[in-house]
Amino acid sequence: MLSNNRWRVLCCSMLLVAAAHTSADAYVIGTAYAPGSNHVLYTESYTTSSSAHARVRYESADGGLLAEKQLDFSQDRHAPDVIRNDYRLNLVLTIKTKNNATTLQAQRKGKAALDTTLEIDEKLVIDAGFDFFVQDHWYDLMQGEDIKFRFLVPARKTAIKLKLKQRNCAAAEQQRACFRVKPTNWIIAAVMPPIDLEYDKNSLRLMRFSGLGQLPDSNGKSQEVDIHYRYPADDAA
Repeated sequence: MLSNNRWRVLCCSMLLVAAAHTSADAYVIGTAYAPGSNHVLYTESYTTSSSAHARVRYESADGGLLAEKQLDFSQDRHAPDVIRNDYRLNLVLTIKTKNNATTLQAQRKGKAALDTTLEIDEKLVIDAGFDFFVQDHWYDLMQGEDIKFRFLVPARKTAIKLKLKQRNCAAAEQQRACFRVKPTNWIIAAVMPPIDLEYDKNSLRLMRFSGLGQLPDSNGKSQEVDIHYRYPADDAA
């Protein structure tokens, strides 16, 4: 049996919603809480300069910059190119896909870059491209269909097969559509907790993410988070 610690790193957060806005001042803000509490672990803010390019900032509860990420959806809205700079780990991760080949490059400060190329024939979903993937399969999901796909896990230099399906929402969340994501492999599923998502039914926007997040804790370990998203432009309307 594979250890829980080994497989917890497989669960990269599907992260942020692909914003419905396209102006430079369009923000999506996610507040990550420790599960079952009001303790803020970090915030993530998402801005778009166009429909194909976005930037994400991760900040600590006291406003310190933890990491930044650039996303380019111009070639594939489900599998964007990614540049992520984690300032705590002095690590720059670059992900680029061409045809069926996805190249990952990890560059630590003062060390040689490490390149890995994956060739995957099945549909691959990368990072925040997952949100577009949900939107593009919305009808089938709402009809109760299970959607299977492969999700890139940079930390393991592989892509695992996941299953996305609709689940029942709490009685107080009738304006939302709820989904669950879990591995199709029963061995991995036994040690990796599922990811629960809540979307607004009308706008198809991600409102809540519960599961293992992308950012590690202060000890470099994976951590479970409960992320609540808000859209400031809507608040000002």
